[in-house]
Amino acid sequence: MERLSDAARFLAEFSALRSRVNNNPRNVGWMSKQTVPTLGSVMRTCVARDVLARFLANSPTKAYQRAPSGLRAACDEYDAAWKDHVEAAFERGLPEMFRARAMLPELLDGFDSSTPNPEPGDFDALSDDPGAVILEGLAWMAAEAADDPGEGITWRYRRTVQAWHQFCASTGFDLSQSSRRWRSLQPVFLPPHVSNASGASSPKSPTRLLDQAVRAYVFGAPAAAIGMCRALMEEVLRSHYRIEAEDLEKVIAIAEARIPWVRPLNLQARRRLANQVLHDARAVEDDAVKDFLAVVRSLIERAPPPQHPGSITP
Repeated sequence: MERLSDAARFLAEFSALRSRVNNNPRNVGWMSKQTVPTLGSVMRTCVARDVLARFLANSPTKAYQRAPSGLRAACDEYDAAWKDHVEAAFERGLPEMFRARAMLPELLDGFDSSTPNPEPGDFDALSDDPGAVILEGLAWMAAEAADDPGEGITWRYRRTVQAWHQFCASTGFDLSQSSRRWRSLQPVFLPPHVSNASGASSPKSPTRLLDQAVRAYVFGAPAAAIGMCRALMEEVLRSHYRIEAEDLEKVIAIAEARIPWVRPLNLQARRRLANQVLHDARAVEDDAVKDFLAVVRSLIERAPPPQHPGSITP
């Protein structure tokens, strides 16, 4: 049998758990104490969410391709209402699961993620700040080089630290800020029909435009990020909402007239902001870029499938 993706596994396990506890997260604690199968469902859901989160944290992009339907809603609901109950039951239930050894193979079956848990002491993309870890390592190398200025391996440390400082001074690169920006962004779950619509190498591919917008934001080029967000918004509205008009202002007006949930996104305000940034060199803050990225994320994730022209995603 083909292995489920990390996302599909989480959706399946979360759905099964909800059925077992009557769709009420407050029932997770006491019902998981009543039967081993319910506790097993709790354990599998907790592991599935952790595996998915670890996969996303280790991904080199914020674009999750061919995401199954309902993934965003399920992740948001789980994290907001279920996570604390499930994790508490998981911690309480570990001894019971190890006593019921027959359940262990079933519990672990299928969780052969490509991003396994790191070994103790290794970097953990789910919990560690990569910028902080790198800077801590550089500081350690600098201290080692200062303590031993001889011809040993510390000369490599000193040379590495000198090159790093020269690079940052020359380019203006701020690793701490770039790491913070990267970690602050949510992944974008591209539906299959959006992922498959055009090749990733196409200049107008949503994946390509999104990747450029994210990287411009992460590396401290907010004006470029705003420009890429504008291009991405227009491409998604034209290609995936099938709206044709002579300019973006009219495309947005049609979208807002057709689709009620689009109106609160304030797309016209985003368009005007992009115009001011691109044409008038208006300064822009990080929060404005993050807001724009969140808007295009919503447009991408809720794009209607092509077999239903004019359909509206609730």
